[in-house]
Amino acid sequence: MESLGSSGAGNPVSIGPADRRASASEPSEGAPDRESVGGADHVVASVLFGVDRVSVSAPVAGFEKDPSAWATFAVVAPGTPKAARRWGTSAKLTDTCTLFIGVQEVPATGMSWCKLELNPSRWADPDGHSLASVSSTHEAVEEAMDRASEWLVPAVPDAGALKVRRLDVARDFSDVARPSYLIRGLGPVHRPWARRNLVHYDPGRSGAQTLMVGSGAGVVRLYDKDQETGGAAPGVVRWEAECRRSWVQNYGNIETLNDVTGESVDALGSDRWEWSAMDTEVSAMEAVVEKVMRSDLSFAEQRGLIGYLTMIAAGGDVRAATSTHSKYRRTAKHLGITVDPGSLSGDDPGFSARLDLELGTAVCSVR
Repeated sequence: MESLGSSGAGNPVSIGPADRRASASEPSEGAPDRESVGGADHVVASVLFGVDRVSVSAPVAGFEKDPSAWATFAVVAPGTPKAARRWGTSAKLTDTCTLFIGVQEVPATGMSWCKLELNPSRWADPDGHSLASVSSTHEAVEEAMDRASEWLVPAVPDAGALKVRRLDVARDFSDVARPSYLIRGLGPVHRPWARRNLVHYDPGRSGAQTLMVGSGAGVVRLYDKDQETGGAAPGVVRWEAECRRSWVQNYGNIETLNDVTGESVDALGSDRWEWSAMDTEVSAMEAVVEKVMRSDLSFAEQRGLIGYLTMIAAGGDVRAATSTHSKYRRTAKHLGITVDPGSLSGDDPGFSARLDLELGTAVCSVR
């Protein structure tokens, strides 16, 4: 391995191989516990959301440049001024937690940067499906940094100084009697700037029915956790925000791992939860009509809104002016309603449900 000394960016850290999982603060099944762990600056009490994936990076003080020591080696943009070499490999932290390790040259600066990515949930709970707490996430990254020292040395004083490039925050909801209706029913809800909005059966989640909304900056998913785990989580759906760098910085005020606290995770999750509008009540047609008729809208506005929501739920191509779309979307959001598509065909005429963030459960009613 070449030039493994310190650099101007800080002394490289060396972390012992102690098994930190034994002392990790693990959340219970379903929604993550609200944690209060003393003695560590990075832990803040009151966490609604758990962590499901984290990606960090840093400049490197030195790394193994022999391609044979890595699983992959490639040259990006060969034959151009931007040509850069890239090395990559993976290593097991637990039987179910795989660490991705990568290094890439940055020609513009003459430096090389490393990337470490893992799922801290499977580090803290290798055989389960719970979410990682904030403290577990920090400890998992520290162990990942120690494991990666076989290939590289980050030029940072400690793991807390690593840059956060991706942070997936999630919340599990229990007591969901009919996940498919809720997932399907929330599909037509409008989310500003969302370039993706689809309901599909995700092959990456064992074919679990999944609603995905978002853009290149990040996506939010709602999926049937019981189906993904092969029946290990009955009545559970997971809300998950895959937050790339801009979302992490803009909505969580997170730059480095030291910034990942209970407070910042809650802020990031709460902002993306509100944007995703996953707390909208999915209602049968009769319940929607009743809510609209009780509103202070004029008869013409009530008729227009009911027609608009019905056409959206039926998958119709609503040809209307942009101002009309905006008006009905704002009104539906204000009333907190969307139509369950199943109620249009009579499959489920009396179903109404919404996800309650604070309770971590689905609030359902059957007429």
